[in-house]
Amino acid sequence: MAFEKFAGFIPPTNAPSGSPGGEEEVATENPVFVNEDKRSATIQLEWPVTYAGVQYDAIRVRRLTVSEVEEYLATIRRGGGQSVRFPMFDVPDVVLDHLDDDDAERVNEAMLRFLPRRFRGGQGSVQSPDTGVATPSS
Repeated sequence: MAFEKFAGFIPPTNAPSGSPGGEEEVATENPVFVNEDKRSATIQLEWPVTYAGVQYDAIRVRRLTVSEVEEYLATIRRGGGQSVRFPMFDVPDVVLDHLDDDDAERVNEAMLRFLPRRFRGGQGSVQSPDTGVATPSS
């Protein structure tokens, strides 16, 4: 389970019984963020795009969960140097590739606000603002 990776994990006092790494719990519902509305932004496109019969007038950019970051990193490791986008957009990659540059700039500004801190520059892979894909940092 993802929380086992966090050193010193202490379950909240109102958590269901069972211990991390102990018996497998049967979940009947998924956890929901208390402030879900603050975890995403919708960017209205000045220059909408049509792809595969669907018109895209807006793009939703959202924060990532631990499991999404883990899968993203695993995909990069398996990819052998191929570019991989963060899974934080609600449109196909080809739509992002064909945005008007002004719209792309606004989407990228939102993306930078919602990136996990560890990807906002520094070491490792960072997201290129012009392409929205992971590239090795220098």
